[in-house]
Amino acid sequence: MAAPLARILVFSMHADPDIVTSTIEAGATGYLIKDSCPDELSEAVRQVRSGVRYVDERISGGQAQIDDLLRRRNSLARGKGSDHREAGV
Repeated sequence: MAAPLARILVFSMHADPDIVTSTIEAGATGYLIKDSCPDELSEAVRQVRSGVRYVDERISGGQAQIDDLLRRRNSLARGKGSDHREAGV
């Protein structure tokens, strides 16, 4: 059963932007690296609880890169099936 109002903060050792982007696409609201300081964890929880996406600043490119990757992936996903080579299949 889906929980559309759930706010999910992922706490992980991985800082790869592709992993972070996949996690956000899967429904996470925030992503924090495990060795974050307590103040950053508190801030992440506050933001995620209020529905604001939070991405650890140490992720390469930060929030801006994650937003860019999400836009590109969404654009590619929308383009699937519209390729002229698929029309004859």
